[in-house]
Amino acid sequence: MKRVVIVGGGDAGVTLAKELDGAFDVVLVERKDRFYHNVGAMRAYAGASLFSRLLIPYDRLLQRGRVVFE
Repeated sequence: MKRVVIVGGGDAGVTLAKELDGAFDVVLVERKDRFYHNVGAMRAYAGASLFSRLLIPYDRLLQRGRVVFE
């Protein structure tokens, strides 16, 4: 299986990693341990119950691939 390395776990990196996860050996290189959902932040300020969904741990992101923290 071919390996794909994605540098950066922002919106584009996370989306690409999830899309390719089943077809390739995906390695996502990121310096933080969780994704901060910027788009949902304004909505969360309006509804406090959504705050728990703003930080998404990278360890639950991929089914087959892996995340390397650099």
